[in-house]
This record gives sequence, structure tokens and C-alpha cells, in this order.
Amino acid sequence: MDCSHGIPCGNYNVRWDLRNVIVQCMQENRNRYKFFENGLKVLDILTERWGEEEIAKMKAISKMKNQKPDDDWPRMTIDEYRAKNKKLREEKGLA
Repeated sequence: MDCSHGIPCGNYNVRWDLRNVIVQCMQENRNRYKFFENGLKVLDILTERWGEEEIAKMKAISKMKNQKPDDDWPRMTIDEYRAKNKKLREEKGLA
């Protein structure tokens, strides 16, 4: 599985924004012109999920000067999701 972006991932302003991604099979993600079985593009699916207003906000952010995150950002994000995963596992009795 791949993380497929509605707004291309080369745009660092929205690359790691969770509103900009869906899970997609690797083959479909690597072939940008391929559609899902129902004919929707990734951005169509994200618009359906988040609404046109949120997508418009993301598009505006994506047009700003690209800002690469500092080196601490990925580590902080990983740590945050590890903590969420641990809490969920404990709640479900899977720890």
C-alpha cells in the first residue's frame, strides 16, 4: 500500500497533511493517470471526505512558498503516533 496524495507530495506545505492523503495500492499510485474503479481521482475522494472548503484551504497553502519542515518535525510526528498507537492497543487489550 502507498500513501497517495491529492496535491502532489513534492509540495512540502501539504505533503504531510493528513487531509491530503488516502491509502492506495502501489500500482495505482505510481500511475498518476489511473482512476479508482468508480472513476474518481484522489483529489475527488479527498474533496468528498473533507469538503470543498478544506480542499480550497489546502490548495491555498500549497501555493505559498514551499517550506521544508525542520529536522525535528518527523521525529515529533512519529513519537505522537506511537503514543496514540500504544493508547489504542491498551484500550483494546492488545498491549
